[in-house]
Amino acid sequence: MSTSQYGEGYQPNHWAQKAANLKPAILKRSHDTDQLRRLPDATLSDLNTTGLLSALTPKKFGGGELPLSKFFDVVLELGKADGSVAWTYAVLSCGSWMVATFFEETVTRDVLSSSNPLTAAVMSPTAIKARRVDGGMLIEEGTWTFNSGIQHAGWDIIGIPLFDQDGARVDLLFAIVPVSQLILIDDWHSMGLRGSGSSSVRTENLFVPDVRLASQNSLLVEKYPQHDGTRAPLYRLPALPTIVISMASPLIGIANGALEDFFVAATKRQTTKSAHQNQHKPATANQAVEDAAAKINAAEIITRRSIATLEALADTDAHATVEQKARMWRDACFASRLTWEAIDLLANATGGNFVREENPLSRRWRDVRTGVSHAGLNPATAYESFGRILFDLPSNTPLLPS
Repeated sequence: MSTSQYGEGYQPNHWAQKAANLKPAILKRSHDTDQLRRLPDATLSDLNTTGLLSALTPKKFGGGELPLSKFFDVVLELGKADGSVAWTYAVLSCGSWMVATFFEETVTRDVLSSSNPLTAAVMSPTAIKARRVDGGMLIEEGTWTFNSGIQHAGWDIIGIPLFDQDGARVDLLFAIVPVSQLILIDDWHSMGLRGSGSSSVRTENLFVPDVRLASQNSLLVEKYPQHDGTRAPLYRLPALPTIVISMASPLIGIANGALEDFFVAATKRQTTKSAHQNQHKPATANQAVEDAAAKINAAEIITRRSIATLEALADTDAHATVEQKARMWRDACFASRLTWEAIDLLANATGGNFVREENPLSRRWRDVRTGVSHAGLNPATAYESFGRILFDLPSNTPLLPS
């Protein structure tokens, strides 16, 4: 059955249908995905040969230049199959969008025309020593954690904080570097999203030329580099809401998949301490599943509303206000929390069988719990920031410059 807000008659766009067609093969590899702690080669090949990995790549570089609304549909379908696949796909696709949006066209061409244009991204270093030198930045040493999809990428966007003479942070530079210049650390041993390969990376004495650096301060107010010709609407989208929506989308897909799994399993599973023969018949189970379904549908509707706002602004080349950006960030965090609440309800309604590691719902529960732990989806900062804006107080985060 369909769990989309559009009901049983909903027909996905042909890009989403490509993703849906991969579900049986991806499901068969779910154990391998977890064991490898990255995507199996066959899964990456499927995403490549179907063209899905180039969905957010500009058409002039052979990509789909897919509207964000259709990309969201693709991520949802992949999330129904496997959370790690959807998460990694969203990260690498968003990486292509960042390459096409944040950097000069010469850099965009170099990256997207390279033998492996897949781009991961990790913004906040856990430790770094860097300084400005003639023509760029020299990273004397640096470490970045939770670098999802890095095993599959040819490029990585890493964050380099800039400080003034008093030690106050004044900007964050996004540096795009070849993965071959980084050292991958095999440290991704996680509860959930095990196949996302979110390992750490480090580097020493790495020079990054100015042309491969982008200022977060500029990017957050849509001061993007000018490319030859007119920018397509996709590459005029504001950075913060686009990125957080891309992060929340896999969780909504995972939750939809969990709901579908629950419906199928509940009609087959017999109860042992109830007068009802099957698990789907007690009123408590019906209440739990409908509560979960409502939360998942609400998460999807909220996210689609944000996407519609973004696309309408981009189509008219208008800039989002600070309040709009804060609202969409808040909504992405809220939607993510709804998916967690929903899948936890389904887990409780499943009974003791849920604790088995091989139970698909257990895996989805772990994946969503891991995903909502991402700092970008933490509601504390997003909610406070939006509240301050409503009360006409100054922003308390560099992510929402006035």
